[in-house]
Amino acid sequence: MGLGGSKLALGEDISNRRGAIRTKTLLSGKVIVGDALFSADCIILDLSETGARVRVPPDARLGPPLYLLFLRNGRVVEAAAAWRRGEEAGLVFTAEHDMETDRSPDRRRIRALWEAVRPDRGTGSSF
Repeated sequence: MGLGGSKLALGEDISNRRGAIRTKTLLSGKVIVGDALFSADCIILDLSETGARVRVPPDARLGPPLYLLFLRNGRVVEAAAAWRRGEEAGLVFTAEHDMETDRSPDRRRIRALWEAVRPDRGTGSSF
């Protein structure tokens, strides 16, 4: 028996059962609940087009609505927690927003949070 009671074919690699290929990363981010009512620093460990594996503080809330903010570029994805084991969690992406251009009032506090922590804030650098 495999995970969740499903059978694996002989020799099947469980990592190939995902819909998208994951890439190992060590990116800085923030998990955000609601319109920045709660946020916590996180490390993005694996990343694909459809989701991510993140390391978060053990007391970090991952309840809906949930966003993942990529500090490097202001990309924000709406997400759902698919699983959680201690300090690691798997997120499934449901929508994407760019804080450079997004002006939705629903994400105004998220945008303000990104403006306060963005790496190039006041330095003229895009790193």
